[in-house]
Amino acid sequence: MAKKICPECGHENPEIAEVCEKCGHKLETDTHETMVTDLGADLYNAVLAGYGTDTFAGRKLVVIYIKGEKQPIIAEPTGEYVIGRSGGSQVINLDLGKYGAAKQGVSRRHAALHHDLDKGTLAIIDLDSRNGTFVNEQPVTPNVPFTLHDGDVIRLGKMVLHIYFK
Repeated sequence: MAKKICPECGHENPEIAEVCEKCGHKLETDTHETMVTDLGADLYNAVLAGYGTDTFAGRKLVVIYIKGEKQPIIAEPTGEYVIGRSGGSQVINLDLGKYGAAKQGVSRRHAALHHDLDKGTLAIIDLDSRNGTFVNEQPVTPNVPFTLHDGDVIRLGKMVLHIYFK
């Protein structure tokens, strides 16, 4: 019988499992997996050290994996860090256009990451996107900050991102 491998912890789950028996991560039904091993041992261990925390204090970088892509995007969200796709006159800090964002329902100015220095947290803000922003499949209310945790799964329209703090 085939097994489903958890993209978060690597645990082998029964084929019928919808969530990982070990870590509770939602398992996908297709063959695309987020490739965490491409980080290299040092960065991979650093990512795992803070998994699940909402603390972004003392951290400056986020590692973002786009589902189906092998290489991560490493970003330093400062100020309003806008995520979307090019095509308009608006400033975009993280352009997902080359990853098929338009076909997956990502707006030109879809969401923004906001680093709250006082609270030491990182939040995502939906910028009134057409197809919505979701964190761990919970909808994000437009224009209201939603605090992120290390290891969260973000969905912009149909595009799935895994985010880790570094």
